[in-house]
Amino acid sequence: MTITLDNIPSDLRSLPQWLVWKYVTRDGSTTKVPFQPTGAPADSTDPATWTTFGQVIEAEGYDGIGCVFAPDNGMVGIDLDNSVEDGELKPWARGIVASFNTYTEISPSGTGVKLWCYGKWPGDNTGGRRKFRDGFVEMYCRARYFAVTGQRLDNVSHEIEKRQEKINGLYALVFAPKPAPRRMPPPSSAAANRGDEQARCIEYLRKCPEAVAGNRGHDSTLRAACECFRFGLSDNEAWAVMEWWNSTKAHPAWSVKELAHKIESARAKVEADGEFGLRNRQIDKPAVPIEPPPAESSDLSNLLGDITSGKFTNIEWPYAPALTRGARSLLPGTTTVLCGSGGSTKSMWISQCCIGWLEAGVEFAVFHLEEDRKFHQLRALAQLARDSRLTDDEWMRTAAGAVADAYETHMGTLDALGKRIWDAPGSDISLDDLVRWVGERADAGCRVIIIDPITAADSGKEPWSADRKFILETKRIMRRTGSSLVLVTHPRSEGGKGDQGSRLDNLAGGRAYNRFTQCVLWMEPCEAEPMTIRTFKDLRGPKHQATVNRILRIIKTRNGPGSGRKIGSFFDPQTLCFEERGPIIEEEKQ
Repeated sequence: MTITLDNIPSDLRSLPQWLVWKYVTRDGSTTKVPFQPTGAPADSTDPATWTTFGQVIEAEGYDGIGCVFAPDNGMVGIDLDNSVEDGELKPWARGIVASFNTYTEISPSGTGVKLWCYGKWPGDNTGGRRKFRDGFVEMYCRARYFAVTGQRLDNVSHEIEKRQEKINGLYALVFAPKPAPRRMPPPSSAAANRGDEQARCIEYLRKCPEAVAGNRGHDSTLRAACECFRFGLSDNEAWAVMEWWNSTKAHPAWSVKELAHKIESARAKVEADGEFGLRNRQIDKPAVPIEPPPAESSDLSNLLGDITSGKFTNIEWPYAPALTRGARSLLPGTTTVLCGSGGSTKSMWISQCCIGWLEAGVEFAVFHLEEDRKFHQLRALAQLARDSRLTDDEWMRTAAGAVADAYETHMGTLDALGKRIWDAPGSDISLDDLVRWVGERADAGCRVIIIDPITAADSGKEPWSADRKFILETKRIMRRTGSSLVLVTHPRSEGGKGDQGSRLDNLAGGRAYNRFTQCVLWMEPCEAEPMTIRTFKDLRGPKHQATVNRILRIIKTRNGPGSGRKIGSFFDPQTLCFEERGPIIEEEKQ
């Protein structure tokens, strides 16, 4: 591959840690062997064998040049191997490259890309290489070199940027050691009878051969790990089961690192064979036992006590009293679906609600799956300043002083919002990942938890089953913690008109999202025109006219009186803010 020297950042060219390399075939495989320009061997751990950029570009008889990572330069290199197909980045690599937004170039093979950024490798070693999706991710901070081509990508920064937060995130996703799971005792027969999937898996593994060193112990343990995923267990659940296996069936027990490797290999094998959840699809899955009703009404008594004491109370939708009263959708333990077609500005409405909850002291967390944190903070800044021009980059370039003033005024609020926003644009976040996140946020005391949009998560090969499992698992978390979950979604099709487009059977996520949730809201844009409404305080009071360009329909509510009600709002494109106008009533026929 041709080396484009002018594209190489000056930060790299100024370093005295360059070498040249040549393709060498050893034991049937080809590798890039480092040399000094003099022909002597080079070593990425020996600074005495490194040289300058000027010297390596003058060297002849070599296949390429390379730059060594050294800790005193504070650089981290990331290699996304097998990430380019037909000249295009694969989706998983595209997300990483866009997220880092730092100097990135095509590798010599043309099948991968390399990224340079400033930061520190979070681990205690040089770095590492891990299987990721259908490729590999390598990340190093010292004692390694990267071949340099100068064949940079033009849609990201051409400079080496500071990216410690992104480095930490990629490390946690790909390299961080799996947390040691809590020890799970062997399940009792009663646990198995409850249909617990972990208990079912362990009962199955009890019948499998033990893992004895020297007697195919590796194969037995790998098979046991595969069975965990054939039962459809999550990574954490599989860890718990395999720790039980390690303490009872492995002789001797495997180390944590060895066990981690076997679990990772098992997941890859089961997914490649299409066997994930196979056992749960078999007809011998035991029926869920139906417990008899309790003899006493203690649960109801506790609920009544919580209601009268104020412990069980609804959270208000900020700036939306009619919706709060009509839907009562943020009672403890509830799940709400907010649906709307493209252009309905439902995410903008969520942003305004988050600002309101922050002002009211309500703890919340929001996971944005389509755009990153900065994108949503910028829109929040525009709403706080009530100036939509703060989302217009062309205007902002001509009004730097106004931008700085707005940021300085609202910086505290924006920082507080940023601490409550999680983001994963372009990443393959699964529904199982989100269940874990919801549980963590609920246990941390978040009263309102939002995922926007839930349909951007990976629901696997059987979305109808995954959606149902996700809703039921998060519903149990809400009941246990008293939090409220809000899932933003969209219609499955845009073909409906009027009420036809907002029926529950047209809700993305299908039956699970309308059957097991307490409230479904549907936001629709409309032409700005006067509509006949009444105030939320007195639905029998006098009618009046108000201009409305958004209609929020309460399609379903199990806890409030507003099912079927339409609430009018006005979205001001100049401020990006909503103003609720009141419930819409139909004109009386003459």
